[in-house]
Amino acid sequence: MYELPELPYEYDALEPQIDENTMIIHHTKHHQKYIDNLNNALKDTKYPETTVGLLLNLIKKTDDLNDDLRNVLYFNAGSHYNHTMYWHCMSSEPAHKEMMKPL
Repeated sequence: MYELPELPYEYDALEPQIDENTMIIHHTKHHQKYIDNLNNALKDTKYPETTVGLLLNLIKKTDDLNDDLRNVLYFNAGSHYNHTMYWHCMSSEPAHKEMMKPL
């Protein structure tokens, strides 16, 4: 079963760019819903518990899924993967001064 990953920072760490309430809702409601939907859809499959990346490849390459189930699995696994990456692309630490210069 897939689980909601912990954030690498506190919910208020990205303020003022993203407020605490937005982070709480997006993490605990939206991201959690993708995980719940993914776990629920996987209950009736033979897929092993594996990384989301490998699961996405398995879903894409297998012929033993009907289109509806494939779409549900692919959408929710992809959304879980994208959100996990999204959380790690942001930081509460300020950018290095080099990064603040115009390109």
